[in-house]
Amino acid sequence: MPVLLQTFEGSLRITADGRSVALDPGGLIHLGTRGPHAVEALAPSKLVIVLPPVTDRRPRQG
Repeated sequence: MPVLLQTFEGSLRITADGRSVALDPGGLIHLGTRGPHAVEALAPSKLVIVLPPVTDRRPRQG
């Protein structure tokens, strides 16, 4: 499941796909499906995590 991470306060280092990115307030990053990742707080921080809605993908019977 893909995810969006946004720094609300503070400073974070996000590591994914062999790369590291520092995010300051307002910084946003998209992480793909099921990839390993790490989040490190470089200062006291608040992080917003946005997940897509879960949908029922089973075929409808009718």
